[in-house]
Amino acid sequence: MYDRAISLAQQNDYVNEEALAHELAAKFYLEWGKEKIARVYLTDAYYAYVRWGAKAKVADLEKRYPQLLAPILNQKTSLQTGGTLPPMTDVTLSMTNSLEMSDFLDLATVMKATQALSAEIELDKLLSTLMQTAIENAGASKGALILYREGKLVVESLGTSDSSETTVLQSIPLETSARVPISLINYVTRTQELLLYNNVPKESQNLYDSYIIQHQPKSVLCLPIQHQGKTIAILYLENNLTTNAFTPDRVTVLKILSSQAAISIENAQLYANLEAKVEERTQELSQALSNLEATQEGLIQSEKMAALGQLVAGVAHEVNTPLGAIRSSAGNVAKFLNQTLEELPALFQSLSPEEGQNFLALLQRSIQQEASLSTKEERKLKRALRSQLGELEIDSADTVADRLVSWAFIME
Repeated sequence: MYDRAISLAQQNDYVNEEALAHELAAKFYLEWGKEKIARVYLTDAYYAYVRWGAKAKVADLEKRYPQLLAPILNQKTSLQTGGTLPPMTDVTLSMTNSLEMSDFLDLATVMKATQALSAEIELDKLLSTLMQTAIENAGASKGALILYREGKLVVESLGTSDSSETTVLQSIPLETSARVPISLINYVTRTQELLLYNNVPKESQNLYDSYIIQHQPKSVLCLPIQHQGKTIAILYLENNLTTNAFTPDRVTVLKILSSQAAISIENAQLYANLEAKVEERTQELSQALSNLEATQEGLIQSEKMAALGQLVAGVAHEVNTPLGAIRSSAGNVAKFLNQTLEELPALFQSLSPEEGQNFLALLQRSIQQEASLSTKEERKLKRALRSQLGELEIDSADTVADRLVSWAFIME
């Protein structure tokens, strides 16, 4: 039933009832002898009372249950003595808000700011959100964020309190920028310590910086943003309207925000590098695909040319075969004609005038004769004649059959 009450209170944003239900559940488990479980409920009760702003109740829990709240009280003592802030957690927020309950910080505002920073994964949006959040929570009139890029400091974000627009990702080298005090930022980079000037006009004799001399800001704050003991960025803020603008409470808020900012910046840079690698890999794959398509097209053309070559070779072979036969036949015909022409004069001399006339008449009819039989019919007729001549035992039956068929055409 305690758990049900806690759940319903959370669903309906009744932080006071949530805190009370956690505390009563812790007492219940303490009476039952379950100290480990009681510690969890009492810690949640502590957080809820801090969110509610119940200062006296928070102090009462610290006094009555120091053994159960030991982790919180130990970290609180570390912060009060100037210890390093741990990465942003609910414990850090709760302790920060309970350091000096008389100077109670607006926990809802801090939580909203840290949630806004943790929600951004794209670097440009993160830098814009961080700049506006820092200016708003610190009471600054102008701010800048300087990041490390390939071992060099570059101004990546610039913003002002009178504009919601923030300039980001310009990557202006620090040594060439006229928008920030270079000497102050270099000092913080070397010492990795917070630098605060509450009254610049009185302290300007110690500040030999062209930007400070020219713009004369009233209050200046320069804060290193560290991740795992390494400075990854410098946050510069100024107020050009009033001195002592950056109070201890605001500095504490900035330290909390810087812890979350360090984690978010690191994540955003990793995400940006991953996106760049993915884009690079995508371009490589696209180029490889283009090369593969070109190679495939070349192979297809090669295969087409090879197939065409084979086709041409086949056609040439098919053409050359009958051409060879024709060439051979033409040679035989030419040889026969040459031989016939050589014997023709002797043939005419052996013929009588009447025989010569008959020969010429037969030759004339042979030239003008068109075959009336098909090739198939001619072969059939020759076979029949050869068979009959063979039965009659006539010598050279094949030659005689051929001549008889030829003469039959001529005589028609």
